[in-house]
Amino acid sequence: MQKNTNQSIAIKLEEMDIEDLAKYINNSIKKYGSLKRACDQVGVKKDMLKKIFSKNKYKYDEASHEFVENSSENEIIVNPSGNDNAGGTLSIQSLQDPQAQDYLLQLINNQSDIMKMLNEYRDGKLGIPSTPQIIEIKNFIEIDLPESKNKKTSIWVNDKVWEDFKSFNKKHKEFSNADLISMALKSYMEKYEGI
Repeated sequence: MQKNTNQSIAIKLEEMDIEDLAKYINNSIKKYGSLKRACDQVGVKKDMLKKIFSKNKYKYDEASHEFVENSSENEIIVNPSGNDNAGGTLSIQSLQDPQAQDYLLQLINNQSDIMKMLNEYRDGKLGIPSTPQIIEIKNFIEIDLPESKNKKTSIWVNDKVWEDFKSFNKKHKEFSNADLISMALKSYMEKYEGI
């Protein structure tokens, strides 16, 4: 019996002028303190009420606790074919974040420039290679020495550099002094080989 009552109330609500209905429900929300209590007093389910308003381009505004008309500011006119007669409306009403709406508007407004840039990129006109270049970043020490035995020798080294090297070596105990010094000398020679 309750279901039929709710349905008949919903039918009556649907027959009301949407602006009058919004005023009536919003006054009920103010009077009873919440949408749920207002719906209980009116005798209609909250989901059913939201459906009626949604169908008539109204939404429930959580901040003001009332049903308000969806603003046309949230709609964007799109002309995908470039033909003035063939336009459509892309609705971004579901985006609650104004920053996201602005971002989407910027993308749509600059769509032709973005597509032009993408096409130029694909055609190689931007001077950027179309195949990605892999840049290897190493966060580890790689010891790449020729197969050979170590030789004991004496060399003169800057005192400050030697102290810094000893501190560095303490942090990297997995390597021997000989390996680190040999690798440093090899890297230095490879770097300046052509000079």
